[in-house]
Amino acid sequence: MRPPSPQYCAWGFGALGAALCVRKVVLQLWRARQARRVKQRLAEAEAVKRQRAEQRAAAAGGGGAAAAGGEEHSDDGGREPGVCVICLDQEADMVFNCGHLCTCSRCTAAGQLTRCPVCRASSRPFVVYRVT
Repeated sequence: MRPPSPQYCAWGFGALGAALCVRKVVLQLWRARQARRVKQRLAEAEAVKRQRAEQRAAAAGGGGAAAAGGEEHSDDGGREPGVCVICLDQEADMVFNCGHLCTCSRCTAAGQLTRCPVCRASSRPFVVYRVT
């Protein structure tokens, strides 16, 4: 049996190189699309959060205190302290072994969380009961 001619090898390597280039471009486009989706979802979540804060302020009779910057925020992305980092709606009542109190029981049960959403440490969440 005779080895393939160099001409066929060149064509084969050329086709392989073209396929790898196409794959790289497709992956870059997909990642850019995912990044745009994430930014859009974050913007939507911020808009909903602002709307809910305004509704709470209006219900409390505070007028425009929330719009004037009267809200207290922590240093983790403008999230209010004690609020679930997943839904940004419910009060956080689940603590992980790493010590982060960051999710509500509804999001923890729905997501079957086995890792802390803040530090990604593998741990089990526990319910925190608050006595008022």
